[in-house]
Amino acid sequence: MELKDDITQLNNIHDLLADSRKGYMEAADKADNGHVKELLNRLASSRVQLLSEVVALSRQADPSKEPREAGTLKGDLHRAWMDIREALSSNDSTSMLNECERGEQYLLDRYDAVLDKEVSSPTRALATSQRATVQQNLDHVKQVSKTMELAEKEISIPEARSPIIVQRHLAFLFHERS
Repeated sequence: MELKDDITQLNNIHDLLADSRKGYMEAADKADNGHVKELLNRLASSRVQLLSEVVALSRQADPSKEPREAGTLKGDLHRAWMDIREALSSNDSTSMLNECERGEQYLLDRYDAVLDKEVSSPTRALATSQRATVQQNLDHVKQVSKTMELAEKEISIPEARSPIIVQRHLAFLFHERS
């Protein structure tokens, strides 16, 4: 398999990364919780790096092709749905994190689909590397989501309900990732 044969796969990855970057930027603008806002900004920033890697490999595959700019209609519709859900939700941080989990899982599934196909070595290496990054992002989002859920639940441990304890745990999670 030659790299030029992977253009469709690279375009699909590009569009999904562009969609998720836009979604994270929009969600970060709307987030009330500072830690959630920071997480969303980090995820959007990480997409810039992933996108640049895909663009570089796409140019290598077809130097005459114009770079892609936008994402997909499906991504635009998903962000609109997130806006509606946010408006109806009593806790937008939890909803945002749930959507982040769904989005990261969807992206992992797309990387798996690429890796299940016969693709060139450079495309396989890129998809494998980027899939690992997205998996780390998903794991981190899940950690933050669990901490937020702990803060929202009424549990029997008084110190676990304390906003200070929750803030310290979130700070620890974010410091650990830096």
